[in-house]
Amino acid sequence: RARCGTDKPNGTDTINLFSVNFPDDGVVSFKVGGGDVPAPQSPEVAELSWAQFPFGADYVMAENGLAQTAGYDAVIVGNIPGGGMSRSASLCINLILTGLEVSGLELAEEFDIINFSQAVENDYTGSPCGQLDQIMIYYAKAGMGTHYNPADQSIKYVPIGADAPDWRIVALDTGNQQPPPHTQHHTCASAVRGGCVRASIAPPKIRRARAAEARPARCRRRQELRGGVHERAEDTGRS
Repeated sequence: RARCGTDKPNGTDTINLFSVNFPDDGVVSFKVGGGDVPAPQSPEVAELSWAQFPFGADYVMAENGLAQTAGYDAVIVGNIPGGGMSRSASLCINLILTGLEVSGLELAEEFDIINFSQAVENDYTGSPCGQLDQIMIYYAKAGMGTHYNPADQSIKYVPIGADAPDWRIVALDTGNQQPPPHTQHHTCASAVRGGCVRASIAPPKIRRARAAEARPARCRRRQELRGGVHERAEDTGRS
């Protein structure tokens, strides 16, 4: 699955974008620099389709001292399935990277591409997403699983595939019902922040869930599951 685009500088101060996935929306055009887009989280933004993301990328870049100065023409197409943040996260990353290249700009830190992409969602469109999808998309490598440590924002890679060493994934059922699509962004962000799902190299370690006092029922459920995992590990000779 991928999101692809082809772009060409046009020698003006205007960005012209066309989405193959949303042809009825026509060409989205705006002047660069952050001043020609709707105000963040405004009613006008709420009524937009995918155009809210290029508008948001231009706004966030300008707000962070990296205003785009050069326009370009681009055609965008993708086949990432819906239901989560992956489509918009991929689009935001591509738009920001393209804008940086065309305008000859550089980020102070590589991880700023994640922060900027999240800001498009959080600050401009008003979607309360975390950073996990952006991280997994930007840092992905063929044949590798990506391990992110939020404590120091470090990235490590885990070989996957037929020739990779054995490893395990531990997933905990939070007891939540699958939310409707319009609420999924908020629930996914809360799950990431709360540490509801963890993945690790064997032997697995399950960290204590945070905010136990705020969600006692869920935490009791996690503790029950945690005890069951350790009991099975002891029965099979693993700890």
